[in-house]
Formats: sequence, C-alpha cells, structure tokens
Amino acid sequence: MDTWGKRITILHSVSFLAAVTCASNHLISNKELAGPMKPSVYLVTRIRQSSVCALIAILSFLSAPSTALSQQTRVSDNDPGLHHLAGEVSRLAEHALGTVGVAAYHLETGRWMTMNGEERFPMASTYKVPIATQILTMVDQGDLALTDMIEIEQEDVYLTSSAISDLLDDPGVQLSIHNLLELMLQISDNIATDILFDIAGGAEEITGRMVEVGADGIRVDRTTWALIANWLGRDDVTVENRIYPDEYRALLETELANGYAGSDNAAFNADPQDTAT
Repeated sequence: MDTWGKRITILHSVSFLAAVTCASNHLISNKELAGPMKPSVYLVTRIRQSSVCALIAILSFLSAPSTALSQQTRVSDNDPGLHHLAGEVSRLAEHALGTVGVAAYHLETGRWMTMNGEERFPMASTYKVPIATQILTMVDQGDLALTDMIEIEQEDVYLTSSAISDLLDDPGVQLSIHNLLELMLQISDNIATDILFDIAGGAEEITGRMVEVGADGIRVDRTTWALIANWLGRDDVTVENRIYPDEYRALLETELANGYAGSDNAAFNADPQDTAT
C-alpha cells in the first residue's frame, strides 16, 4: 500500500497528461499554441513538452448525461471503446489494496469514463495543479509576472522532497515565479509549492479559482509542510500554526524510526481537506 494508506488515486487523461486551465477558462489547444501566446500559455507549453513532467490534471466539468456501466463505473455514451476501457479499469481495480478512483476525459470529443467519480480522494501532489492555475491566472490578470523574483527565506526551507532544500538552503537565493512553477510542476518540489501557495493567496483564493473554472469538486486547504505534518499525526499543525525546520526534522526522524506507522492514519485518510472527486 502506498504512503497515502487507504486510498489510491489514479488520474488518467486519454488525450495528454498535462493541461492547466488559464484565465480564459479553456484548455490550451494545439491550434492556439501555434499563435501568439501569453506568458502563462507559453509556460504551459513548456510544461507539456517536458519529458520529466509527471503532472496529471483533469479540470473539466463533466455535465453530459451518464450511462451506468456498473455501480462504480460510468461512461459518457455507449461507445464500445469506452466500455472496453471501463471494463479493463474495473478488472485492474479488483487487485488494488485500496479504493480506486479513475477519471479519463478525451478533450477532442468530450467522451469520458469514471470509477468512483463522486467519491473524494486525497490529491497528494496533484493538488499542485490548482496552485499553478491560480498563479497563472494572476499572471494573465497582470498581478504577477513570470519574471518576478522571489526571495527564498530561511523559514521557507525544511527537510522535504525539494531541490531547494537539497542544493540551495543557504541565505541569498532568489528564484523567479517561472522557476518556482517549473520546480513545482516538473519535479514536484514541495518548498516551491509552499512559496507559490502563499503568493497565490492561500487556500481560499486557490479553491475559489477551481469553483470559477467549474472544478468545484477540488479543494486546496494546506501547505505541503502542514499536510505532511498532519499525515504524520501532528493534528495541531495548520497553515497558521506552522512547524519549523528543526521540529519538522525530528518528526520525520521519529516516523522513520517507527517504520512509517503514521502512513496508516485513519483520521488523516478521512479528512476532506486537499481532496478532489
């Protein structure tokens, strides 16, 4: 079982792996990418072309009539290919050690299939997509520029999955919004994510943007460091009541010594924060 304990989230796009909704409320098409681009659209192009990008985003509102295939699996129409896909997903899900959630959406035709599409799942690092969406919205609106330089403060740096903490943990580092976005989306850098979370206006602004684009099943509530601390059993840690680097390191060392027992955290698994349907 993976580090999220009781649930497995699988997000799969038939057409392509990465798409970010920009301020114009539409997904970028190949035709649009061929013409003049806003800075945020250019960044999306770079992200889509990167061979190391492991980002999967499905932000489309599924409003078409559904055809029930089983209690858990639904498809948009009676296309035999969709039914075959749904059958294969169901077959694979039988072997999973948790609850499987799948959403596949074909951007060109609007066809889709879901498994447990109404159930909430922890987003893990896919929650970085809504953060990027809000940042790029701010760029399109003129509130930010991709070239804006951001000072990396000592309190921003903690022991986590991050090139910043691995390589750039001494004072005096500045990174552009563009660099931070690439770190967050291309290598899932947690420190870059937390910095962008704050710049984006926090949980309310990010989740509000999801509602605006029709993805109201997505909610973002916490920074990465708060989310991980909660997963490790520190329920007292919040965005406002943060845990600092030395204490965070001690928490991780204790968890390692205990064989990652915190990964089976029933309260965390049931928490609706930072989840999506």
